[in-house]
Amino acid sequence: MLQAPESPETQSRSGLPRRCMLLGAFGSLSAAVAPDARAVAASPASATRPASSAGVAQRPAHVAGAAPAATPFPPASVDEGPIKLGISDQTHKPFVLPLLKLIADAAGLSWELMPLPWPRALLGAELGQQLVFGLSRSPARDNIFVYSQPVFVSRGWLVVPAAKPFKFDKPADLRGRTLCVARGASYGRAFDEGRRQLFRVETSGNDLETRARMLMMGRCDAMLATHRGSAAALQRRLRAMRDGERLQVLAMPLVEEGILFGVARGSPLAALLPRLDDAVHRSRAAIQALVDSDV
Repeated sequence: MLQAPESPETQSRSGLPRRCMLLGAFGSLSAAVAPDARAVAASPASATRPASSAGVAQRPAHVAGAAPAATPFPPASVDEGPIKLGISDQTHKPFVLPLLKLIADAAGLSWELMPLPWPRALLGAELGQQLVFGLSRSPARDNIFVYSQPVFVSRGWLVVPAAKPFKFDKPADLRGRTLCVARGASYGRAFDEGRRQLFRVETSGNDLETRARMLMMGRCDAMLATHRGSAAALQRRLRAMRDGERLQVLAMPLVEEGILFGVARGSPLAALLPRLDDAVHRSRAAIQALVDSDV
């Protein structure tokens, strides 16, 4: 669920695709299949020192880094203890928690994890109270947030009732259809244009089971489920759910998007983004191994 610059932008050192795109073309919308560049943090990267502990903390309070200049946000220290990090309370923890620990260890930081409903996690980051992990870029978010480089790429797969599959090779195949999507989720500019021109959406909670119930009740023709792996990997995950055997993942993903850390523009916590970028860059092989695993 899987996923905001307009400040100076740079290319990813990792070579990982930085994009949030709708596969195929909406005629003139094919320009939306363009790489996303990362916005460099608004605050200049300052000298940082490793924190005394790394990994995940239960309930402490802020970060390690350099003291920022005055900002309009409430004080958020960047040189004391664990960093507040908002994540979705529906995130797949067997994958995300080891991933975040890997990045924290490489960055010499520790997290105070805050599992929240996704809209609340985004709001806390928008208010400059915390970092957030798990978002992707969209035009609306680009006005609010600055981002890290993509940590990994997530795909948005179309899931349909196994008894009612349909052909999906290009966005035009969705014309007139209804998709169930997670409330508060964003899938990029091309998806937003597609929903205006081709399909409509029904929103629900962030958990797959709720969307699956809506799908089986006929509220939509397909639900959008984000997963970092293949269609077959998502199919295996769905089988563990109630009615999972009655669901089918279509073979082509609808969207691909880079999954990022983000924080409000002007927040002192933005000074940590270059440090996180460096940790991700140095940990790329270990991150990819985790992405490719079945956890």
